[in-house]
Order: sequence, then C-alpha cells, then structure tokens
Amino acid sequence: ERIRVNGNNISLETLIEIYQKWELVLEKHEASFFEITTAMAFYHFLTNQIDTAIFEVGLGGRLDGTNPFESTVTAITSISYDHPKSLGDSVEKIAYEKAGIIKENTPIVIGKMDVKYAEIIKNVAKKKNAQVYQFGKNFKVENISITEKGTTFDYLSDDLNLPQITINLIGKHQAYNASVAITAFKLFVRNLGIKDCNLEFETKFRTALKKVNWMGRMQIIATKPTVILDGAHNEEGIKALTSNLKKLFPNKKIYFVLAILRDKKLDTIIKN
Repeated sequence: ERIRVNGNNISLETLIEIYQKWELVLEKHEASFFEITTAMAFYHFLTNQIDTAIFEVGLGGRLDGTNPFESTVTAITSISYDHPKSLGDSVEKIAYEKAGIIKENTPIVIGKMDVKYAEIIKNVAKKKNAQVYQFGKNFKVENISITEKGTTFDYLSDDLNLPQITINLIGKHQAYNASVAITAFKLFVRNLGIKDCNLEFETKFRTALKKVNWMGRMQIIATKPTVILDGAHNEEGIKALTSNLKKLFPNKKIYFVLAILRDKKLDTIIKN
C-alpha cells in the first residue's frame, strides 16, 4: 500500500521484479528499508509514465530518501518531538531537519504549528527563495466539527473560501492537515496553468476529499464494542488522539493497547 498508481496498490509480482532488478545496487549502498521502498516507487512511477507523483517524507527531510524528488510544491504539516536519534534532541533541531525538504524557488506550505518553529522553516525558505504559504496568515480553517463518520470544516484563504468541507478522516487535526493539502493542491494546479476558482473545481474537490482513505488513523474497525486503530506514536499524536476520543466518546471508559519504541517519551505519552 506504500506505492500506488491511480489508487491501485503495486502488485506483489511487480514489487519483487523491481527489487530483483536493483537488488545489487541497493545492497551495495546499504540502503534502508524506507530508501529501498522510495527508490522502487521512483522506478515504478517512471516506468508507468505518470503525470503527477506525491511523496510522503519518511524521516525529517534534509537527509530523507525522498529529497531527490524535484517537487512542484512542498508541505510541512506540523512539528513535534520525534526520532531524536536521527533528527536531534530538540524540536528546534527537528524543525531545521524537516525544513531540509524545501527546494530552491519552490513554494512551501506550512501547517498549524508554534510560531518559533515556523520561523525556523521560513528562514530556510528565505535562503532558498521559496515562497511561503503559512497557516493562520495565508489560509485557515473554522467551524470544525467531528463525528464517528468524519470531519467537517470551513476552509478560508486569500483567494478561495470553501464552506462546509467534509473529509472522511476523524479528528480536529485532520482539518488542519486537509487545509495544508488544499493549499498545496491549489499551488500545484496553478503551476499547470489550470484555473481553480470555479464551480467545477470546487465540486471535484469536495468529492475527492470525501473519498480519502487513510487506514490506521482513528480508523473504526468494529462497533459494539467500538474498536479503533490509530498510528499515533509521539506526544503530539497522542494528544490529538486523546482529545478526539474525549470529544467523540464523552463519559466513556476507554482501554488502550499500546506498542511503542523505547526512544519515545513514554511517561509523557501515558499522562496524555
């Protein structure tokens, strides 16, 4: 499911074929699992002659396996304490590493985050002559509401307002994340010379957001009793999860089964 073309997962046969083709090169450079997966995605997209590719950064940004990708627009949704062994022992250092994904003369969209972390990213953007689009300044969300079926919100920006957007992901933070995606997509289609501020664009946009499928993010897999899967694995993620659970299930007793790496701030996570 990490590699998809037109919504279809890469087949096991193709996956094995690509790996065997490049196995010696990957072993020679002692590539990590994520680097191998990313390299195979590059090759798969190339051979399928796709028009548009979306890559999710794996770890940080500056030294990440996705960094060779010459993007049309980049985005950083949030900053939190995570992967300290690789990214640094402070959120400031992590912000700098994440800013490493910014490309020369390429717009960067910054999500909802602490001002001091946003400033670190903006300083890197300035050095790379990358135009900044920042949450709270160039775009924002209002009137967020969540249910067990999804999240609804108003998207407002300098040039486009979309009231009552619905996305079938649960959580207030998903409205913030979606606003980053909407802004990044606007910049992308404008780069292609497509006019975005029209009724047809808005209709397609609303339909697409309702079809978003992201497994393992407050995913309800059973009811009676309700069972939820979520990939939260750091302090920020756990805060978002517990906040949403309290909102959705007030006065309910909730049981957690938690599996987490030892480099996380376990005491802080449990307190949340």
